[in-house]
Amino acid sequence: MRDFVFSLDLCSSIKIEPFKFLTISIEDKHYFYSFVKFIKQEYKREDTSKKMMNVFCDGSLVNLEKMSCLITDYTEIDFNSKVINSSIIKKLTSFLSLSEQKEVRELLQDCLHKIIADFSLYSDLNLDKNPELLITEIAKICAPTILDEKTTILERLIEYIDLMLNIKNMSVLFLVSIKLYLDQDELEMLFKYCLDRNLLLVLIESCDSGEILLDEQRVIIDSQKCVIFQNFDNGDEL
Repeated sequence: MRDFVFSLDLCSSIKIEPFKFLTISIEDKHYFYSFVKFIKQEYKREDTSKKMMNVFCDGSLVNLEKMSCLITDYTEIDFNSKVINSSIIKKLTSFLSLSEQKEVRELLQDCLHKIIADFSLYSDLNLDKNPELLITEIAKICAPTILDEKTTILERLIEYIDLMLNIKNMSVLFLVSIKLYLDQDELEMLFKYCLDRNLLLVLIESCDSGEILLDEQRVIIDSQKCVIFQNFDNGDEL
């Protein structure tokens, strides 16, 4: 298991126990939205005027853009966003570059040349065959998309996380207000799934987070910006 430490602007650094997940429960609505906005800005590598949080993994600062995933909408998960499609095209390009794919590339090129030749006869236009396609262009012609066949929110969420793990080196998963959508049993299933993939699960909640789970460590930021720790050993707050 990797060693994770959080540094928040309102309290000293927090060490996450192995085999635990973290809930940050924020009572003040303004601070909640500011906190989520901060993570979105860090995730998109935008400039931030105030550092509300740092995440360290095995002593190194986590690059949230490259090593985390932030999910805020669970009913309209986009499996074919521009970022995902771009990553798939890159993977397909690398696959088509393999020597064993040479015959397939040449076959596709011949098919495209035949289309031009047939169209030249059909249209009475004096057309020349197109030059050899770049491998990236072949990948774009294929235009693969991700099938979205799952039905429940938990199934679609896990499918999406699997997809993100396939396209980036992810170590931290941020979920905003997920407790409004999953019950305790589903949340336990999600946590075990994250454990199996060596992912740190961090929940960001804006209201009462309910009964604390055995595997959950909770940091409550109340309306007065006071910080309350639940399910932490004395040594977990540094």
